[in-house]
Amino acid sequence: VAGFTYSIGFPITAGAYNTNNNGGEDVFVSKLNGDLTSLLASTYLGGQSSDSPRVTSALAIDSSGNLYVAGLTYSPDFPTTPGAFDTSFNGDNDTFVSKLNGNLTNLLASTFLGGSVSDNGNAIAIDPVGNIYVTGLTHSSDFPTTPGSFATSFHGYADAVISKLNGALTSLLASTFLGGSSYDEGNAIAIG
Repeated sequence: VAGFTYSIGFPITAGAYNTNNNGGEDVFVSKLNGDLTSLLASTYLGGQSSDSPRVTSALAIDSSGNLYVAGLTYSPDFPTTPGAFDTSFNGDNDTFVSKLNGNLTNLLASTFLGGSVSDNGNAIAIDPVGNIYVTGLTHSSDFPTTPGSFATSFHGYADAVISKLNGALTSLLASTFLGGSSYDEGNAIAIG
């Protein structure tokens, strides 16, 4: 399960990637056993400002048991990893995409994804070869898109965006706007 917490005393397990609330609203990622009687692993994830996964579909698990979580962050110090696609905070708030190992003790990969205004990552999916797809919304006309994608120009107040990254979160493989002249938002994504 992934969500957000303001709690300093949120239940975190020994050896977790991050055992301290970093300030304000932090992401939490927790793993319980099948009958919900035991907390197997639990960690905070975030920076000094507000961070959260936006909807319940913003969590995915790959074939090796690693967890990917996407959401939004207002934290310029949100943890990123060396070699990530984007290690610099871009604007008011950015989408983040992070990869943790299955026992939540290591941040394997983490990147910002956004433009100079406001960006939200709402949903995430993994394809059979381990590429990561994220959808959400952007108010940023400079949200990163890729040449030849469906739409490389911002359409209006807010556009839906769809982005594809490699599993290591080091490369943006494809990215497009999807929208019209008013408010558009991607809230679910599936791989066929």
